[in-house]
Amino acid sequence: MDAFVLKITAIISMVFDHSGYLIFNGELSYFNYIGRLAFPIFAFQIAEGYIHTRNFKKYAMRLGIFALISQIPFFLFAHYVVGEGFVLNVLFTLFLGLAAIYAYDKCMKMRHFI
Repeated sequence: MDAFVLKITAIISMVFDHSGYLIFNGELSYFNYIGRLAFPIFAFQIAEGYIHTRNFKKYAMRLGIFALISQIPFFLFAHYVVGEGFVLNVLFTLFLGLAAIYAYDKCMKMRHFI
């Protein structure tokens, strides 16, 4: 399975998750259980992206900017449909995961020089 198929699978799974919130007014349903496949796939793709990127700063900046831009529609959805207060979207979690991978990798490289 290549990266494109994984991304499409995660997107379809995510649509199921969000549709479950819309259809069942924020209550958990089987749609949401299907949607829980999306995050591990996206997290795997972030790790693969870190390994294969040529420019980490550009990669992290694109992810951070997209997290900021997508926060507005996510907040509107979370507040008006689900009824939650201010919460951050999952792209911020993926961004922090990418930063953690970067920090771990740098620590391991420094450890080998000591």
